[in-house]
Amino acid sequence: MVPMKIKKVQMLFSVEGCTNCRLEYFLPLQDWVEKCAASGKPEMVKSVAETYLASIKKTNLMIRKDSIMICPHRTLRMLGEEMSHECQASENPVDKAWSKNVPIVYDMLKCFNMHTAHQMLLDKGDNLVYGGPLRLFKDEDFECLQDAKAVVQLMWSDHRTVESVLSSIELDQWDD
Repeated sequence: MVPMKIKKVQMLFSVEGCTNCRLEYFLPLQDWVEKCAASGKPEMVKSVAETYLASIKKTNLMIRKDSIMICPHRTLRMLGEEMSHECQASENPVDKAWSKNVPIVYDMLKCFNMHTAHQMLLDKGDNLVYGGPLRLFKDEDFECLQDAKAVVQLMWSDHRTVESVLSSIELDQWDD
């Protein structure tokens, strides 16, 4: 069987339409988030997280986290790889949610709200993907990840729990 060639695509998404910044103005994701945190600009990070999730939702690409760069005007520059055919064809919301890089948003927001930001542990048969503080989301609960703003709000709010945002969601404790 011939291995499938992975298509790589450079992408540019903007919150405010800036396309004039030179490459040297772009910072890696973590540096940019830390700079926003030091400058007291959490809303800027929130808007970038929403733009990122909404943009990725419309594609069949997985973004390489180490490729994400952001300019001062919040334009995202990143490299995406085409999802596997199995992920693209899957009706399982867990496949779509994980492959669309929701955990990157967690990394953006955790600088501001460690208390209620929920990472995820996805149970996919014998393949466990660990992502956080002892939480297990059941497959059927991943419907919530189809709405970018809801996901960001879920991880952002300091006065809400996952259960209060999505009353039907069931969180299990995961013993290690």
